[in-house]
Amino acid sequence: MMLRSFRPRTLLFWALLFGVVASQDIVLRIPLSSNRVQEINDLGISFDRPNVGESYVDAYVNEEQRNLLKSRSIPFEEIANEALINYELDQLAEEKRSSSSSSKWTKYHSTEEVGQFLQQMQDRYPTIAHRFSLGESTEGRPIWGIAISDNPQDNEKEPEFKYIGNMHGDETVGRELLLRFVETLLSSYGQNSTITRLIDNTHIFIVPSMNPDGFERIQRSNSRRMDLNRNFPDLRFPDRSSLKDGKHEVETLAIMNWTNERHFVLAANFHGGDVVANYPFDGEPTLYPHNPSDQPTPDDELFRHLAKTYSFNHASMRQSGEFRDGITNGAKWYSLYGGMQDWTYLTAGCFEITLEVSFVKRPSAIQLDGFWNDNYDAMLAYLLEVHKGVKGIVQSQDKKPLAAKISIGENHMSVKTDPAHGDWYRILTPGRYSVTASADGYQSHTYSVTIPEDQQAFQAPYLTFTLAPTVAGGK
Repeated sequence: MMLRSFRPRTLLFWALLFGVVASQDIVLRIPLSSNRVQEINDLGISFDRPNVGESYVDAYVNEEQRNLLKSRSIPFEEIANEALINYELDQLAEEKRSSSSSSKWTKYHSTEEVGQFLQQMQDRYPTIAHRFSLGESTEGRPIWGIAISDNPQDNEKEPEFKYIGNMHGDETVGRELLLRFVETLLSSYGQNSTITRLIDNTHIFIVPSMNPDGFERIQRSNSRRMDLNRNFPDLRFPDRSSLKDGKHEVETLAIMNWTNERHFVLAANFHGGDVVANYPFDGEPTLYPHNPSDQPTPDDELFRHLAKTYSFNHASMRQSGEFRDGITNGAKWYSLYGGMQDWTYLTAGCFEITLEVSFVKRPSAIQLDGFWNDNYDAMLAYLLEVHKGVKGIVQSQDKKPLAAKISIGENHMSVKTDPAHGDWYRILTPGRYSVTASADGYQSHTYSVTIPEDQQAFQAPYLTFTLAPTVAGGK
């Protein structure tokens, strides 16, 4: 278990010592009162979870926003920016450390170094790795990613999986975990039977940093001071997303476009500030309620299982004193709107959870090895879940793949086939289910399937749906 770092009451000492620059976050602790969270949100200010038990919320502002709060007579206390303090301490430690004693896994990689590292991985493992970019951030930095599979540039009949890190620029552990996970997967190919089978039968996508500008600035938001995890379309509460100039940020659009182009089955995104696995839904009808309530999805049992898969394989997450089994429904913890995991689930039918993996948002780099030891087994176990449940193909009577929907019983949330191959994947918890395939112009068909209690990865039953065309004038 990682210890929470200290919180000096002001930044004065550290500002004098290190010379804080204006582009970095000023962290303000604001007392909660009736409608206070909504008031802060309406001012376009990024804030972390409201701490209802201790009646405060931490907001991340620049000088102009701090002055705006003053002008509105909103009280606050300026507190230490731990991310900045740890960054400066790391810089001092790096200067004293000899190059021979430095390890690439006890440092944070810059955006340029992330790109170089992923290129090295592609060069070293060209048959199973391909570096790509989702585009550029607001300030022109590449949003790098890497695809890992036996044919990484091809669209094959296999499930697609994604890990995304560093959505909040000052929450940095996930960024480094994902880089190390990339190297571990690739170097284990042909050596570890489970990882070899995984790479041969899965299209794995890893984006270490969704917010490279925020990382370089050591701030939560992107360079336009927008919280990217409030910036996605909120399909349950459409008027509650946080937008600037009525637009989604370029980093948000990059993930949205990419997700819509692919057929992801399972995903997770990495955050910091606590240690817990958080699952949808994130928002609830009452705007920022004082007593938040659970907001389950139609797939609540599955989401709880996926969250537990991570927490029970993590070194300490399941032992949380705050969250039973180390998991929480997002809205039950605290409400947010315009979040990525809800959008991914409702738009793409992809099961995504949010992984909080460090109490301190940007801990000292010397601690990164410990975080790796805490998280590696959980990262691999969660990835293997993409090969559970049921899978199959939907085709016409002349064996052509169909663009179809797969529905489970009365659950209105469906998954879609990849029209290029007609293949589909639906993760399920143990039980008996009716599985229905439907496509425009074709008669629907239903199978029954049983998922055993002891189902292991790569044991998903395979269902072939061959659909007959709809009879003209018939049903």
